[in-house]
Amino acid sequence: MTQNFLELFIIDPKQGNTFHSPTTKQDFQWILNQCASGRGGISFSFRQSTTNPNRLLFVSCWALKADHDDLDLRGVTSKMLQRLMSRITVPPIAVYYLLMDDKKRREVEFDAQILGITAWHVREGYRGEFGREVERRGIRGAWYVEKRVPPRPQLMPTDEMEVKIIEEGEEKAEARLEMPTPNIWVSFWTDDKENEAEEFRGGGKELCRRDGGWEV
Repeated sequence: MTQNFLELFIIDPKQGNTFHSPTTKQDFQWILNQCASGRGGISFSFRQSTTNPNRLLFVSCWALKADHDDLDLRGVTSKMLQRLMSRITVPPIAVYYLLMDDKKRREVEFDAQILGITAWHVREGYRGEFGREVERRGIRGAWYVEKRVPPRPQLMPTDEMEVKIIEEGEEKAEARLEMPTPNIWVSFWTDDKENEAEEFRGGGKELCRRDGGWEV
């Protein structure tokens, strides 16, 4: 069964700034161009929130680890993160790393006019029951998984900030891998499925500690 990796960042601009400035747009376009320069098996996009015009969702998706590793090995990832972090509030509002069945991933219209996202923090011991309820209702989504330690660039950068980003990324990844993986399931819905999403939100809450939703 083919599976896709998805990485979601929900981000706000640095205090007193906006994502609408020409220089910020140039940086974001530069990031997308760098992604497009890779092996071709990875896609990236930015979406603006419909409820908060200063909030963005950054989505990346790939099927092969080698496609994402290519960006790390060529030293592109640290450069992209440096530009991104210079424009956003750190840490981001939320970061989710998911592993999603390819068939289900293709059912999600990431380019739909409205895309809703809900993160469900499932209660301990209820993961199985929650998963069965998801399958029964046909809700599209995926479980959170831990991201492994990324490979270092084949040629380490000389820029001190890039080196710091790489080293801190390694430390954080190693620390996360030592902790239990949280029971977080992220669901996706589009404007034509909003009623379905609301029904599931009402029925699934008893199985969760909390849930958080974003519309973009």
